[in-house]
Amino acid sequence: MNNSRENSQLASWLSENYKSLANRSRDIIYHYSIPSGQFLFFNKIGLDVYGFGTKKSVLLLIHPDDREQVRRASRESLHAGCTKGEVEYRICLKDGSIRWMHDKWTVMRDEHGTPLAMEGIIRDNTDKKLIERELRERERELAIKARNLEDLNAALKVLLRRREEDQREIEQRIIDNVKELLGPYLMQLKGCSSNERQSALVDILEANLKEIISPFLRKISLHHINLTPAEIQVANFVKQGRTSKEIANLLRLSPKTVENHRNRIRQKLKIHNRKINLRSALLSYQDETSPSDLFPIF
Repeated sequence: MNNSRENSQLASWLSENYKSLANRSRDIIYHYSIPSGQFLFFNKIGLDVYGFGTKKSVLLLIHPDDREQVRRASRESLHAGCTKGEVEYRICLKDGSIRWMHDKWTVMRDEHGTPLAMEGIIRDNTDKKLIERELRERERELAIKARNLEDLNAALKVLLRRREEDQREIEQRIIDNVKELLGPYLMQLKGCSSNERQSALVDILEANLKEIISPFLRKISLHHINLTPAEIQVANFVKQGRTSKEIANLLRLSPKTVENHRNRIRQKLKIHNRKINLRSALLSYQDETSPSDLFPIF
């Protein structure tokens, strides 16, 4: 008799202690009786803050669009062999606000496997959902900005390429004008200068013209190092990596003639006495060109 009374007191103490701990939780804790179809316990936050109570009140709180998935998840957890279940849904509070809840429970069964009760914890995931939504929105905004930046970069590249082309065109036009319009007259002046003063003035004019065109002498084409058409053909094949024999066959020339062309190209590139590969020189011929290389009259 004493043992029975002690067990009853212990069960009562454990029950009260469980309720006390549950009521201190920030999550909703509940106990649902399957045979009676009623909630036997909700902790304080579930009752006071969210308004959970009877089965009817719980269903009314769940958002209409989410009620069917809650029913389906509950039924699935009651199948033979299932011991756990969970579902996420929205609830509509009296103040009109909507909260996202994550419900996770354990199914208690008897020795025959018959489900007796469901004990669960419901966690308010609204803040997490809002953060996730903000992150998705931020990612979407960043993706739009990234696409806009890509489009802007593409447009800028086109503009910069066009600007560089225009700049090269202007520079080349200046070089050509100096060479074709001023070069011949400067050569005549150099040939007909009758006294020291005139020669000095021509030298000053020549130096100033060199100064004017020197910033534009970057990478120049083969046409502007005074190669003949035949030499330009040979130079282009050399840049392609073709041998003298291959070039001779393509141009229907003798290998000796091709070698003569190569030697003259080396002389005009000013590398005839230097151990420099002709193909490398043709591919990287830039920045070493002076006004004197471009215009023989200088």
